[in-house]
This record gives sequence, structure tokens and C-alpha cells, in this order.
Amino acid sequence: KDFKNALARYKDALSVKAKDKAAQDKIAEMQQLLDNEAKLDAKRAEIQKLIAKANAKFDSENWLEAKAIYESALALDGSNQYAKDRVAQCDKMETDRTKEDENREYRKIITKADKNFDAKDYDQAKNLYNRAISFRANDPYPKQRLAEIDAILNPKPIVANKEPEPLKA
Repeated sequence: KDFKNALARYKDALSVKAKDKAAQDKIAEMQQLLDNEAKLDAKRAEIQKLIAKANAKFDSENWLEAKAIYESALALDGSNQYAKDRVAQCDKMETDRTKEDENREYRKIITKADKNFDAKDYDQAKNLYNRAISFRANDPYPKQRLAEIDAILNPKPIVANKEPEPLKA
């Protein structure tokens, strides 16, 4: 596998026998192998450069950009397990961040809706509770508060359970 040394020896052989076909073929073969090795080294260097750039983005919690750069490295070498693992980590981190952002936004909406409810600004509270439901359709709290608002705004008449008095003649 010492292609450089082998190439030099075949060139030496050509200096002794200038038109030796076997030596010429081996020189061409060694040169091709060296060219391929140089291209592979350049490709590896490019992949390492991309991974270093992606790692910097990952470390700064810019997971979407990091993922795109890791995917560029994978386009050069689809078998790079490190890049594959990092793409999966980027996806997980971005999903976790999105959920965290949604939770924070949900809590902010509920807090504001509760303040409006307590201040008896039922229309605004109702809008905010409905917005909260768009974040978490299965959470019973905003639905319960909407029912309370509905009961306040549309009270049901109180009907006594008495027997009707007989008509007097």
C-alpha cells in the first residue's frame, strides 16, 4: 500500500527500460490509486470541516442549522454514523425545545385568562381559554373555565319544584 514508493520504483524501472509496457501500466495504476487516495483524503477533510461547523451550531443550540450541516456531511458519506446520530439528536432537541416553548406559551395564556376571569372580563377570558385549548385540546382546565363563563353569562332560570296550585273557581 506504499503507492508513492511503488510509483518511484516503477519510474526507476522505466529509466532502465524506457518502453516497458508493464512498468508503464503499473505507473498509471499507481498514479490512479494515489489520485483516488488524494480525492478520498480531500473528501474526509471536507466531511471533518462540515462536522466541526455543525458541532459549533449544535453546541450553540442552533439545532436546525446543525442538522442541515450534518446532512451535508451525510451527502458526502452516507455511512458516517456520527453524523447520523447527531441528526437524530438535533431532531430530538428541536422537538423538546418546541414542546417547552408550547408549554411556556400555554402557561402564559392560562395565567392571562385567569386574570381576566378574576377581573370579570369574561369575553377576553373566553378568547384566551379557547386559545389555550388550541395548544392542549385534552386539558380539562380551560374547558371547565369556559363552562363557568357560560354559566355566568347565561344563567339558567331557577324553577321551584312545587306542585301547581289548583285553580280557584
